Amino acid sequence: MAETRFGSQPMDPERVEARTQAIGAELFSLAKAEHAKLSSVNRWTEQVMAWCLSDASVKSRVLRLIDVLPSLRTPRSVAQHVLEYFQDSRLKLPPALKLGAELARPGLASGPALALIVQQLVERVARQ
Repeated sequence: MAETRFGSQPMDPERVEARTQAIGAELFSLAKAEHAKLSSVNRWTEQVMAWCLSDASVKSRVLRLIDVLPSLRTPRSVAQHVLEYFQDSRLKLPPALKLGAELARPGLASGPALALIVQQLVERVARQ
């Protein structure tokens, strides 16, 4: 059996295995922590989508908004569409969409922020 060397030192297979296991455990721990951060955002997004898709009327409005979103060029037009699609008080909206519909009302300065949030949420859902 040939002796394995690293530089001028012979390598001990048990030490190499122990170090490899330690590095693997550290990487797994870091990945697990990152996954926990991302999964809370993903759970929230999934919950909102589940709420939206559970009601046929809300589902069709969400899908129409997603469909038209790429053609909307200004934050005002995004806010206007959100308001048009979700202002109906009879809709069973999740709290996030109710808040979005409220923030879309004309005269509020929240239009640009709302447009950015809507676009980011749609992109996040599309990536999933």
